[in-house]
Amino acid sequence: MKNIRLGIYPETSVVTPFYKELLLGGYAIQPLTELKNTGDLDLIIIDLDLLLGDLGELFLVLQSRPVVLVAEKGEAIQYAAEWGVMGVVGKDWAFKDLQLVIDFFVVKNKFFPRRDFVFEKTAEAPISILLVEDDYLTAGLVKDSLAQIGELYHALNIAEARKMLVEQKCDLIILDLFLPDGNGLDLLQEIKNNPFFELVPVLVLSVNDGLKDKLKAFELGASDYLTKPFHILELIARVRALSRGKQKQEVLLCNLKQMSVLAEIDGLTGLYNHRFFADHLRYRFHLANEQNVPLAILMMDVDDFKQYNDSYGHLAGDQVLKEIGSIISTLVRGEDVPARYGGEEFAALLWNVNEKQALMVAERIRQSVNTKLFPSYGDQADHPITISIGVVISPAASPTELLNKADEALYRAKQKGKNQVEIWLEEAVD
Repeated sequence: MKNIRLGIYPETSVVTPFYKELLLGGYAIQPLTELKNTGDLDLIIIDLDLLLGDLGELFLVLQSRPVVLVAEKGEAIQYAAEWGVMGVVGKDWAFKDLQLVIDFFVVKNKFFPRRDFVFEKTAEAPISILLVEDDYLTAGLVKDSLAQIGELYHALNIAEARKMLVEQKCDLIILDLFLPDGNGLDLLQEIKNNPFFELVPVLVLSVNDGLKDKLKAFELGASDYLTKPFHILELIARVRALSRGKQKQEVLLCNLKQMSVLAEIDGLTGLYNHRFFADHLRYRFHLANEQNVPLAILMMDVDDFKQYNDSYGHLAGDQVLKEIGSIISTLVRGEDVPARYGGEEFAALLWNVNEKQALMVAERIRQSVNTKLFPSYGDQADHPITISIGVVISPAASPTELLNKADEALYRAKQKGKNQVEIWLEEAVD
């Protein structure tokens, strides 16, 4: 954790229990009075509930930086989707969950929020609409027509529209093509080239019913095209349809992103799964070679686990695996990769450790499992829970070779009576 550099904004967040939870967890945190010169931080944590005003300008400043939101407000997930923020956590999350989020983001440079709710399905949820229209009569008509759907902001020209796009949260844009300071198609192209507005639908208004302009608008990313003069009921219907479509698209995108995260997690223990471990081993192996940094693997197996399962049942066995996963997760650092390798087998990838340090971590895990009072499912005296651990330190010719050496060390630990730690040594190989 000491190698992970966190910034928290605003500075007043230091009085919150969330900040204290991170401090107690061992993280070094830099309170931020402003969001400049934060390029050396691995992650910026922003307390949404302590911010005042609109967030549009804030996230434009942070568009190229790693940001996680902390909030109790349900709207945080919408800001995350619309402004490109990579994660959302709750203020009441346990430290273990916070550590998992930070580890996901810093190690994989990718985190997407765990969603425990869905957006409201009603089409009448208020939305924010930006109307870019130089004709006051048309603008007044549109504003009156859409008053029940959401709040409308009016820009008379492209320059005003650009300013409002920075200052205001925007769910939908209604754009006239003929504006006093330029062609609306140019602004449309500018909007769609900005990743922050990728999901924002644009309804084009124009007196021109020509096929060429319509095709050009759709080619540039317009969601719909309505010719002036238009019928009020048709405008309302099209705006509602676009709003519902955007809402469903956000839910789908967020769920897909969540699935990409869940695909890397073992559902029983909360550790990384076999696939993530294997992928990360390949990445870390090459990085360690480039940086001349030692890499260690701990390969762990619960001793006689089948006998325990047969005696007490699979529910009891699952509980044991969860408890052991928690022990392993607690005893490795934030930059390490603990995983459930398969069945009752676990693994941990330790970054930048020497032989003594790797053996110390392995021995702590072994002792913690050996002394753990697991939930009672009858008399466990006949089937105590212990774990055997094989340790290997780089170098090796390949990630596969490193993994095979860890397996060999684990096999020797089993052969020597179980409940012990063995390190792979060249002279120990038969």
